[in-house]
Amino acid sequence: MGVNGLPLNQKTSSCPDAIAIWIGYHSDSGSFGWTDNSPIDYTNFNTDPSPDGHEQCNAYFAIGGNGWLIQPCNVNDINGVVCKQPANV
Repeated sequence: MGVNGLPLNQKTSSCPDAIAIWIGYHSDSGSFGWTDNSPIDYTNFNTDPSPDGHEQCNAYFAIGGNGWLIQPCNVNDINGVVCKQPANV
């Protein structure tokens, strides 16, 4: 499963605390979506993800499995990204 499923949470749960990993879920028009426009069939937000009018990027912070937190796209503390790959790889 890709970013939309449980294996992402399992993989990132082994990351050190306070590591931010951008997962490609963002808002640039007032509503959130995946950068590749794939269907939104899974979310794990820690708080309400309502955008505040600024472009937001979603970063997964591996802090005790508390979910995804919204951060501005220009934050400098993003330590990595998760990329999607075909299911047959």
